[in-house]
Amino acid sequence: MDNILDFIKVSPEAIALVDAKRFLLVASKKIYSIFGLPTLIANRKKMELEQRFQNEQSLQTKLQNAMKKIKSSSTPVYFSWQNKEKIYDISVNYFTWKKEKMYQVIFNDVSYKFKTSSPYALSRQFLETILNDLPVGVTVIDELQHIFVANKTQLEFFARMQPNGPADISEVVGFKVCDIFPDFQEASWDKLVASVLEANDQVPVQFIDTYEDSVFQYTIARFMNEDSRSPSAVIIAEDVTEKVAMESELKVASEQATKLEALELINVSLRHKIYNVITPISMNAELIKHSIPDEGFSDIENMSEAIINEVKRLHTFIEKLSAMNEVKTVSYLDSEDEQMLNIEE
Repeated sequence: MDNILDFIKVSPEAIALVDAKRFLLVASKKIYSIFGLPTLIANRKKMELEQRFQNEQSLQTKLQNAMKKIKSSSTPVYFSWQNKEKIYDISVNYFTWKKEKMYQVIFNDVSYKFKTSSPYALSRQFLETILNDLPVGVTVIDELQHIFVANKTQLEFFARMQPNGPADISEVVGFKVCDIFPDFQEASWDKLVASVLEANDQVPVQFIDTYEDSVFQYTIARFMNEDSRSPSAVIIAEDVTEKVAMESELKVASEQATKLEALELINVSLRHKIYNVITPISMNAELIKHSIPDEGFSDIENMSEAIINEVKRLHTFIEKLSAMNEVKTVSYLDSEDEQMLNIEE
């Protein structure tokens, strides 16, 4: 352990070692300068450094979130932190010593990339403003699947997807996609994004996933980073909850309309067939009735009358079928009554 502490103290990098409660154990000289302390008398300022490190609330919060997301010693977690006019990319990793968990925190000064006077910074600020105004979620990741851009809409989506999800850009930038985006049924995020980054073509991948009552459509596209010539990817998330609901309603309405159209065709055909049958029956029944002599044959007359009555009932049934042509709703299709038309009336 002493060898590790000595190595960190003399390291030319800005390295600190903290315990599981984020208390500073040891730090290199560059860490002192980050917190505004002179490096020449670092040994005499260790207690003051510990206090400043502990009192830096924004750093402590981001460090705590990073520790929660670390899954193994081989997967560091990254985030950005601004201290006055300085901006740092920070990586956090852990190791164990005699069953005690400790965390190595490395500070990388990237302030030169964000100087407000540079055209690059102005362009980046302008681009971020545009991204934040978009109605879709935009997340940009590097070749290691670390997030380095996420717009305002995507942060709102995260809040809807996960009750305890990230609420601030600082809780997103530097972390891996699979640590931030909630799991979905299609495949794991890391494998899906890896397949896009490793592909030779730039054909986007699209899929839809559901979280609670919300439905999102994702598009993952690959592009080449001009600075490093390494592949990066952009994830576009669109809230399609209302669109999917409308498509479902239109599909149901279309199916109902098709059923009603089929019912009308059956109706017309059935009326035509019945008319073809009852017309000659009715005519012959009337002829029989009028052909009976005055002295009459009561049995034949009764049967003729019965035939005519049955024909009238069928005619009533046909009139009811005709009324069905005026159907404007799906009430006939949704009815639980097995006898939709009652010819007994």
